[in-house]
Amino acid sequence: SDAMAAPGPNQSDLETKDVSFDFEADKVAFSSSERQRLNQLRKEKLRLDNRKEMLQARDNFIVIAKQRVKHAFDRLKAHGSVGNLQLKDICGFDNRFSLSDEEFDEWRKSEKGALLLADFSAQDNAGEASPQLKKAVDTESIEELLQTLCLKKRCERHKQWTKVMQQEVLFEQSILKEQSDKCHKDAEELVKKAVLRMFSSEN
Repeated sequence: SDAMAAPGPNQSDLETKDVSFDFEADKVAFSSSERQRLNQLRKEKLRLDNRKEMLQARDNFIVIAKQRVKHAFDRLKAHGSVGNLQLKDICGFDNRFSLSDEEFDEWRKSEKGALLLADFSAQDNAGEASPQLKKAVDTESIEELLQTLCLKKRCERHKQWTKVMQQEVLFEQSILKEQSDKCHKDAEELVKKAVLRMFSSEN
């Protein structure tokens, strides 16, 4: 707008694409209600940023879970925990996909979760576990492997689980993008309103 085009201190900084909440709070004279709203938007942005990281970790874990199956199964077989089952017969679903968002977020930040997620590589999503991932699987006890790995044959409950999990993450990421865009737009409009008022008072 013409008002936004008028010369003023730090105007170009205030129009940057990504609103810096702390920067704007220092540079612009907000009303008490505007400052309260900005604080709400700041907290919302932190929540959304964390959710974005969590969903990316879920997406990465789909690949890791597929790569993990063979080594986990080999360990169980060597331990005598799977009888006559063959790798090609088992479902392979990782029960950590059933965790709620809050539970998965807590798990991914735990020592064992971080270890499993640390060696993510999307380049070889159909391949075997890397040496680093095998080491991470080796830190899991036999009991943990039995609890997390679905060993059922012809499992209907987790049919095409990789595809289902990928679609679920994509859907959640699309919703998150809408929420993030709205948060950014609301913050941008709040800042512009305060800047317009500042320029008007100066003139």
